[in-house]
Amino acid sequence: DELLTAQSELVARLEQAERDLAAAAANRDAAPGSQETLLLLAMLQLRDAIRGSGPYEEPLRMLQNLAEGDAALTEITAPLERRAPAGLPSLRDLQAAFPEVARRLAAIELGEEGEGWSAGVLRRLSEAVNLRPVGLVEGDTPTAVAARAEVKLNDGDLEGALAEISSLTGAAAEAAAQWRGEAEARVAANQAVSALGAMVSERFRLTAGG
Repeated sequence: DELLTAQSELVARLEQAERDLAAAAANRDAAPGSQETLLLLAMLQLRDAIRGSGPYEEPLRMLQNLAEGDAALTEITAPLERRAPAGLPSLRDLQAAFPEVARRLAAIELGEEGEGWSAGVLRRLSEAVNLRPVGLVEGDTPTAVAARAEVKLNDGDLEGALAEISSLTGAAAEAAAQWRGEAEARVAANQAVSALGAMVSERFRLTAGG
């Protein structure tokens, strides 16, 4: 008797689950575009989270769950996964970190220009104070590259600053490698979010009949 009762209860629960599933499907069909609406909201949450410098794992997972089986969206969000737990440096973080990079580049340039007592003094001074050019300086020396990059960076042109730093070679490139890696990660994330926003917004517009 107990076994029959348990079986009856199980059948009843399964039937109720099927009814709930059918009701959910009917509600979804009655509200066309609801999936696109959820994707749009999830994309906006992810965009806002990535703009900062904190983790964005939760909004990314939410969007990926909604986009499950969608190859185009999955491809766009895949590059964002690696940095999601720790987050990315913001533009302000990269701006704040750059003067130290520029000082190291100035010290390297002075070291390449000469040896001896005077060169050593200049290197130590360049590491302690701001002995470097600023502004849109011409030339391909490390300090000239750093000066142009800093102008672009402070103007909010991260991609332009990154292009300047990417032209460095040798010891100068090594000195700027960590900053460059962080800047590349930020630029890649910005590009992914931009592409994601364009795709989701267009789908929402088409569904809404706009």
